[in-house]
Amino acid sequence: MMKMIYAIYQEIKKMLTNYTFGMVVLATAIIHISGTIFTDAETDKSYNLVQLMMLGKAERQMKIEMYNISFQSIFLQGSQSYLWMFASILASAPFVVLLCTAKKNNNIRFEIYRTGKKNYVLAKEIAAMFVGGLVMLFGYILFAVVLKCVLPSASAGNSIFAGDSLSGDTFTGDMLAGNILTGIMVTKRLFEMFFYGMTSVLITFIFSGMMRNKYLVLCVPFMANYLVKNMLEKPELVANHTAQIVNPVSPTWLFLYEKDIQHKILLFWLVVAVMGFICYYLILNRRCDCGE
Repeated sequence: MMKMIYAIYQEIKKMLTNYTFGMVVLATAIIHISGTIFTDAETDKSYNLVQLMMLGKAERQMKIEMYNISFQSIFLQGSQSYLWMFASILASAPFVVLLCTAKKNNNIRFEIYRTGKKNYVLAKEIAAMFVGGLVMLFGYILFAVVLKCVLPSASAGNSIFAGDSLSGDTFTGDMLAGNILTGIMVTKRLFEMFFYGMTSVLITFIFSGMMRNKYLVLCVPFMANYLVKNMLEKPELVANHTAQIVNPVSPTWLFLYEKDIQHKILLFWLVVAVMGFICYYLILNRRCDCGE
């Protein structure tokens, strides 16, 4: 048990201290920032955060008030970006780069001898999922920092957070309830992004046991993710109930679904994680080169 915990710690440490981690976190934030935050009804033009910043002060303020744009509203709903398309690459990159480098240098067999095959696979999967979650989480936090610098907080009359509609110097029970609600909503949103990063790694993890080339390991799940998401959006092919559960993007809106759907989404990805472990272990066990 201690060997596995130590192996998980070492894997996470290696991924977090590699330059790839910082690069994909920054790329995740940039994708969020480049996503659409509102569409002008008069011109039918979509605006992202950068385009909104480039407007004149008066025009920017007018659009913010006209479309009720605030830090809170955009933070909770996110931007309409292409993150769903690149999530599997971004979340998996820190894990894949180190794994493929270890395969190239023939270091894997020594790691397996120290920990055993089961502990080796489990440590790899847990560390990959955890770091993938951190990629999405930290990327979204960077996006939130930029939002806070650019957009105003919700006004008293139309606040999404109950605490924002309160004023005065007295810390009343209503203010406490509003702050608690704010904390709950923020925590839920950040957990959704962390969970999305964890699930985005799983398919790549399975393919990493079959291939040595890091570009193939990253690109095959990317194409599979694209095809599956587009197929699930066609109701004539897949029932809506099933699509909500197995859609790769569903974790980003986990708490918007009914409790029954939430539980099924969590169960589905738990099954995928278990199947990922079994597939990787079987592949590793069948190869005489210890997966190298």
